[in-house]
Amino acid sequence: MVVERVTSRRGLEEFAEAFPHAELTRRRLDVEAEPYWQHASRELFLLREGRRVIGRIAAVANASHVAAHHDGRGFFGWLDCPDDPDAARALCEAAAQWLRERGHTHARGPMHLGLGEEQGALLEGFQPRPDVLSPDNPPYLPVLLARVGMRVVHERHGYAWDREEVPAPPASLRRGGAGDLIYRTIDPANHGAEALRFLAAYNAAHEHRWGFVPMSEAEARARIRDVLTFGDPRLVWLAEVRGEPAGVVVAMPVLADGAVAPARPTGGRLAALRALREALRGHDLARVHLVDLAGIGARLVPPQVRTLTLEAPVFDVVAVPGRELAMVVHDDARTVLGLLDVAAATIAPLEGAGRLDSYDFSASGGGYLIGATRGVRRVGLIDLRNLHPEDVRLDDLPTQVFALPSGAIVVDHGDPYGRVTLLPRADARRDEAVVLSGFLLSGILNEEL
Repeated sequence: MVVERVTSRRGLEEFAEAFPHAELTRRRLDVEAEPYWQHASRELFLLREGRRVIGRIAAVANASHVAAHHDGRGFFGWLDCPDDPDAARALCEAAAQWLRERGHTHARGPMHLGLGEEQGALLEGFQPRPDVLSPDNPPYLPVLLARVGMRVVHERHGYAWDREEVPAPPASLRRGGAGDLIYRTIDPANHGAEALRFLAAYNAAHEHRWGFVPMSEAEARARIRDVLTFGDPRLVWLAEVRGEPAGVVVAMPVLADGAVAPARPTGGRLAALRALREALRGHDLARVHLVDLAGIGARLVPPQVRTLTLEAPVFDVVAVPGRELAMVVHDDARTVLGLLDVAAATIAPLEGAGRLDSYDFSASGGGYLIGATRGVRRVGLIDLRNLHPEDVRLDDLPTQVFALPSGAIVVDHGDPYGRVTLLPRADARRDEAVVLSGFLLSGILNEEL
């Protein structure tokens, strides 16, 4: 096992992809876009076994914390580690050494961007998909950290309830206020001033909280912008007493499966339908509706809708390019699949595909489904004409698959120095495969091979 520092965009992608909300992780780690890094610095580390990444950790030096508490503490976060004391020790020592080089005497974690973000290791209440800004560690992590010499210094409790269980507010507050107290949503047209009110309420409320560091104005503005990207100012409510900020509550739009709800569509019917499809994920809908678009704009022609009732809930529906077919996904791991024939209104199971961590359809009329499973040295192919599965054995573990316009299949192995397997066509044999390695692959998929 070897620990290496992240020094490239590819390395950052490898670091972030292990976490459930990878896009949010990438934004939080962006030292140019995230205001937190204006007063803090970080170093990211990957733990490799051969070419495979098996662990991650971030070391964080927060100058604002040192100025506020004078305790010489640094932090570590974004810890992803197998249940192996040697692996945990290697990662933690790499982070500790980086902090020692900057004058820190203690390390505290797991903690991401301060107390307002994900922090700590979950001890109980594990879910298949963690809530946003909640710990997402495996159950073995607290014991593993104790085995490498760490101890618990603080405990927090989180509470959850269904919407139906939330008590209704007093009638006076439901009208918007009572006496000197009013509560309201933020004004998106004046988000700069609203961010200052949010900042005042947040810092005052947390002033005496354990380990608290005041949020900066730039961080407050960023948090308000994050919420407004969802297009609904009702996600942030302010309470004011005689015009002064007295409280704040922020909600995150989370769907039934724990995923962050999609942002407001940018426009167009297709964008709205895509957002609807995303919003329906995780709900137990065991039906597919087929709408005939022929004559859909004619007022006197009623829409033709056919409904198929399936044996399992539908997680996603993916159109096959150039064909009247669609792949129906029944679970978020993409292991239970079906092929929908739109013209015949029938569905057949897709067997032998395995878990689709990455997939694509062949460019020649979507004739093949190509898929790869992380940890399996094979690329799977299903001929959509007869649903016959095949696979091609690989020399290295795959991370992504791509179908090129030329009909070739590219399997990316996630090597930062460049390594792909090229199949000249979807039905190619293993002895026809070509392995390209030893050079940077940036932009190669934009070229005709």
